[in-house]
This record gives sequence, structure tokens and C-alpha cells, in this order.
Amino acid sequence: MPRWRRRRGLCPGSRRAMCPGVTAMHTSLGDFLAQYTSAQQAYPATSFLPVDCPCGSACFRLQRAGSITRRICVKCSQVRYIDRFGDGVGWEEAVEDQGSEEPFCCDRCGGTEAYVCMGFSGYPEVPDLNGVKWFYVGVRCRACGLDSCFNDGKVGRSPLAESVFREVAGMLSR
Repeated sequence: MPRWRRRRGLCPGSRRAMCPGVTAMHTSLGDFLAQYTSAQQAYPATSFLPVDCPCGSACFRLQRAGSITRRICVKCSQVRYIDRFGDGVGWEEAVEDQGSEEPFCCDRCGGTEAYVCMGFSGYPEVPDLNGVKWFYVGVRCRACGLDSCFNDGKVGRSPLAESVFREVAGMLSR
């Protein structure tokens, strides 16, 4: 069974224990991204992929510049990028254009580590086009469990499949 899910699917790698007394509004980041993007964004996400590191960790420190997100594994410190091709090309230029990179900091508790789930939008207006239009970087704060969307960007290529999702998420072997 593929790790990605369609239609408000689960992001199993993003389900984590919450801090005592904190109740999550959503059971998964996939559910959150489906609801958030359908209500707040022009391109609703319909496919989802939990992000993890080759070392097995699913928790990251994140920074963004433009539509590029840099993720640093909290366990092994490996750096990977989330962007149109998952390679981080353009990171330095995006940082320069923005003035600096912006780190993830939870709005509720100030936490700086998060679990990540990618959301992907296709082209529903052109049913015969099997492609990925847009990506979203959904995050769940490791400290308090607050779900949010940290970044997003254009993909604009085919196919609408796990291979492209993994590439955009920077999860392909290097």
C-alpha cells in the first residue's frame, strides 16, 4: 500500500502523542491540510505524504525562504529541501531576496520542532491532466500539537503520483 493517501487521507507518520492536556483538532495532518486548503486556498489538497528522514525520524526544524522549505532532522541533522524539485536549488537566492530565512516557530507555544506532512493539489478543472499543481507543507508542533501550514508553492508537472510527491518533499536518495 502506498504511503500517500488521496481524498482527505491519513498521514500516519504525523500522528504523534500530544502534550498532556492538549487536544488535537484533527486526527492527522492530512485531515488538517484537506480542511485548511479547501477553506483557505485556491487549490485544495487531495493527496498527502508524511515526511520522514532516512534515519527514521519524523521530526524536523524548518526554515523557509520564498516557496522553498529547508528541513533539518532533529535526530541526525541531515538537511533536505522541500520545493518544486526537492533539490534546494535557488535557496541562497530566495534567502537573499527575502533578506533572511524564516524559521518555524509555533504560534501557540514557541516550539521550533515539527512533524511534517505534504499536501498536493492536482488539476480538477482539467480532469484529463494527471499532474501536480501545488504543494503545501503541513506541520504539527512537536511541543503542543498545533497544526498549521508552514509553506506552499507551485509544482506544475506530472504525474500526480507518489514519485513526484517524494521528489518535491526531498525524500529521494541522493
